[in-house]
Amino acid sequence: MSENCFIDTCVFFAFASPFPFEPFNQACTDFFQKGYIYHTGKRVIRELDNRWRRRRRVYEDLSRVNGSVSVSQILSMKLNANDEKHFCGVVSFLKSNFPKSMVLTQLRNMQRVIGKGLEEGKRKITLPYTEEFDDGISFAFLAYTENENDAQILTDALCWSEKMWSEKKLLTIFGTLDYNDIITKLPDIIRVICNTRDCKESEIPLKIQSILTI
Repeated sequence: MSENCFIDTCVFFAFASPFPFEPFNQACTDFFQKGYIYHTGKRVIRELDNRWRRRRRVYEDLSRVNGSVSVSQILSMKLNANDEKHFCGVVSFLKSNFPKSMVLTQLRNMQRVIGKGLEEGKRKITLPYTEEFDDGISFAFLAYTENENDAQILTDALCWSEKMWSEKKLLTIFGTLDYNDIITKLPDIIRVICNTRDCKESEIPLKIQSILTI
């Protein structure tokens, strides 16, 4: 039987971005061909849509850059860590590969390709999207993940995996590319789950993995 896989937001963006500034595009493309039963949550879809709106705004800002205006001067919003990383990658890609006269065309092409890729990624998900869970463990995760959205999404994945195990005895993989807030903090996250749920690591119905190792 195919395994359930709960997909994190960053995986959709990596899948949708076949550009040099996204090193994990091929890995995510391969991942979506492995035959898992792909799931994601309502909270992930909301974050995905919100992040995509922010990135489109960044592209609009970049399209206004000219010889007398620096990149830093044209941003219309404060960038969070994810936005800033993406922004720097896009700027480097454009500067290294295209003359200024082609930047607007490339930005439009990039937006079209990524938007299409995000919709394709959504179509690979088994519906309905999983529910949002209100569980106090999200506050415990915050001691290590730092990002509230990450803590809540991880909570949704855990609670949904517990529901799947209770109802169908199915294990769930949480697939992510978030190394800063999740993968590198995995021992701490597992310890939080064990302490909160009063269980052993082997009893957790959710296996948290990087897409690169699934």
